[in-house]
Amino acid sequence: MAKIKLLKASPVYNVFTGDIYRKNPGWAGLGYNEQFRKLMETAFWEADFWSKNLNKSENFEAQDVLVNIAPLQKKWAAENNVNFTPANWMLEILEAQVAAFKPDIFFAQDFAPIDTAFRQMLKKKYPFLKLILAWDGIAHKDPVRFAGSDIVMTPADFITEAYTRAGVKAFTLPFGFEKSLLHNIEPHREKYDVSFVGGISLFKNAHYTRLEVLSQVEKNMPVDLFLS
Repeated sequence: MAKIKLLKASPVYNVFTGDIYRKNPGWAGLGYNEQFRKLMETAFWEADFWSKNLNKSENFEAQDVLVNIAPLQKKWAAENNVNFTPANWMLEILEAQVAAFKPDIFFAQDFAPIDTAFRQMLKKKYPFLKLILAWDGIAHKDPVRFAGSDIVMTPADFITEAYTRAGVKAFTLPFGFEKSLLHNIEPHREKYDVSFVGGISLFKNAHYTRLEVLSQVEKNMPVDLFLS
C-alpha cells in the first residue's frame, strides 16, 4: 500500500530568522539539507516535529517546508534549477516544492500569502492533491480566510465549533509536547513556582482572559517578566 504523502508549509517569525542567521552568518552558504537540519536543531516553533513523527509510521511520507526563510528556500530553488521572481519568490518556490514532492495532502499553516487564490490554483493545477488542510491556531473563526481548504484544523473545540456552525468541515487537534526535547534539557533546580511561556496580544478577541489570569497571579506572588 502506497504511503500518504503530506507537505506541511509553515512560516517562521521574521525576528527569529533574522536573529539566527545574524548569529550564524555561515549558514546561508550551506546546502539546503544542512541549513534545514541546523534550523530544526534549534527546535523553534514546531520545527520538523510533524514530519518526523508521521514518518515513523508506516502510513505517511511527510515533509516540512519553511516558506518564508529566504536563504533556505532560495538555496532549494538553486539546487533544483527553479527560477523565481524577486517579488513573488515565496509562493513560486513553494509551488515548485509542491510539484516536486507531489503530496496527497497539502497542509498550510495560517500565513497570509498562502491565500484562497493560491490554494485554489494548487487544486486546479495539480490533480495529485487530494486534500488541502488549513490551520486556525489563533481563533480567527473566519471561513473566508480559509476558503479553498477542504478541512480547517484548530487547537480548541470552541474554534472548531465556530467553523462547524458556518458549514465548514473542521476538527480539533490539541497542542502537544514533543517528548524528544526532554533529552536536550539538562537537570536543574526549580527556580520558579509557576512558569508561563507565551504571547499576549491585545487585538480584538485576543488574550484578555490570559492577561487577567496573569494579573491575578502577579497579585499573589512575585513575578519575573522576560519580554521581547
